Amino acid sequence: MSTLQGVSIEAFVLGFKAEATKDTYIKKLRQFLNRFNLTPDQFLELAKKQPKEAEKIILTYITERRGEVSGSTIRALKESVKAFLLMNDVENGINWVKISRIMPHARKVGQDRAPTIEEVREILDNCDLRMKTIVLILLSSGMRVGAFD
Repeated sequence: MSTLQGVSIEAFVLGFKAEATKDTYIKKLRQFLNRFNLTPDQFLELAKKQPKEAEKIILTYITERRGEVSGSTIRALKESVKAFLLMNDVENGINWVKISRIMPHARKVGQDRAPTIEEVREILDNCDLRMKTIVLILLSSGMRVGAFD
């Protein structure tokens, strides 16, 4: 079941503007469905006819993956399943608040930081005049390195 197919997937992919987001959500949904040997259409039918059973499957998957992957990875999975069901008109029956409560914490900020004065001095000591200008512009404006190009 390497590629996802079916009427439900056609509706799902219509909800994305960004190609990268679509690819990520499809990948997460594929991982989820492969774990339970379900096709997208089978899971959709289950969610429509027995939403509590579908909720139980989602909770089982989250619990299993909890120690293996980061919280943000599991959050992406939850969002992909939620978007899949929403784009296929399954809005009621699954308790997303309950699912959110068992989600592991995800770090929402990066670990980058501003350089210390000593680090800036060391950088400037090893630069020529042009590079010093670039470094000082980046530091004083808060620009990211890639933005200077």
